Amino acid sequence: MANGGITTRLQKEIGLLQHEFSHLDSKLDAKLDAKLDTRFKDFRDKFKSEIRSELHSFLEQYFGQSSTSAHGMCQDQGKGLLGTTPPRFPPEDRLAMSPAADVGHLGTHSQVRIVDFMGKMFQLQCPHFDGKNF
Repeated sequence: MANGGITTRLQKEIGLLQHEFSHLDSKLDAKLDAKLDTRFKDFRDKFKSEIRSELHSFLEQYFGQSSTSAHGMCQDQGKGLLGTTPPRFPPEDRLAMSPAADVGHLGTHSQVRIVDFMGKMFQLQCPHFDGKNF
């Protein structure tokens, strides 16, 4: 009977240790989840800020506009799309002539290759106007 009491006492202690372990494990999981959530939020905010900054500088470089913050563009909505006046593009910003353009002679068809801002090649064929016929 002495042996049965020891086994029961050990079983109770093991049960208490398992309960403590489960409790500590759940506390650790909660802390770890909170820490991971905080780090993920920081990473997301940093990534979002970097992407916004790069996109803003790219658009500023492409459109040639002065520096304005994204917040400022959203505040004033009376001017146009995204709070700014519509940009005016000179023709050379949108289209670039290919160095291999064939100009042709008077009265013949000219062949012009045009590259758009996305790098796609277009080929235009039109008669050359010599001023005699309309």
